[in-house]
Amino acid sequence: MAQSKAAPGTSWMTTALTALTKQLRLSDCKEVVPPSISGRPITPATLRPAPVPPCAALECVLEDADLLFSIILALDDARSLAVCARVCREWRLYAEADCIWVRLCRERWQGKHVPWSKLAGLASWRMRYCEAERLARVKTLTTEEIQTLVFIFSLNGMSVRFRCLPTGEQVVLTDWSPLLRWGWNQDGTLQVEHYPRHTCERQDNWSWRTFNEHVHLQSRAEEPPENLGAQLEAPHSLPHPAATVRMM
Repeated sequence: MAQSKAAPGTSWMTTALTALTKQLRLSDCKEVVPPSISGRPITPATLRPAPVPPCAALECVLEDADLLFSIILALDDARSLAVCARVCREWRLYAEADCIWVRLCRERWQGKHVPWSKLAGLASWRMRYCEAERLARVKTLTTEEIQTLVFIFSLNGMSVRFRCLPTGEQVVLTDWSPLLRWGWNQDGTLQVEHYPRHTCERQDNWSWRTFNEHVHLQSRAEEPPENLGAQLEAPHSLPHPAATVRMM
């Protein structure tokens, strides 16, 4: 194989690096110049692309609405979106867009018992996400909460509901037994008539479970309203916020 000769005044390493650079067509690299001309030795740093000034990169992002939205859309956690929302009005419109938060809800709520009865009336998917997270941290089953749930009885798979009548009486509604009375014990356990008390636990999937040594009740997952369920399954159907920003 023929060897290329080094030009007068240059080393064999300079010649080799120059030939390699031309062969790979590294158009974004600095030109390799012999030390006798540049006054600097040839190092790996010489071949690195010139860095883009941070201010120029930021200006490029801020001037391109679609690029900015694509960057914010790539964020996958609520904390980062909250930080973006504090930058300026434009970033807030992007960071609070329904088409972003519905995607977070869809990923976060996989396999969860979502409390749709408490979320459906909220105005945005960001509010629904935050409220669902707040409710999931509640570890004590309350009188108000238990009345919104439908439980499945472990012995027969049938439905059990806890209700408070207008008279103030608290009753258990089932499809196979007469009305039973229920209430709370001082230690927070659930009492149904004379039966052994039930311990109440919040599960990792956000459901509720009550149990004693004989039976247990497991809360049933709620179905989402039709319109919200459709948005959750097709988040791309929600409007892109860029149009709103361009009109500002």
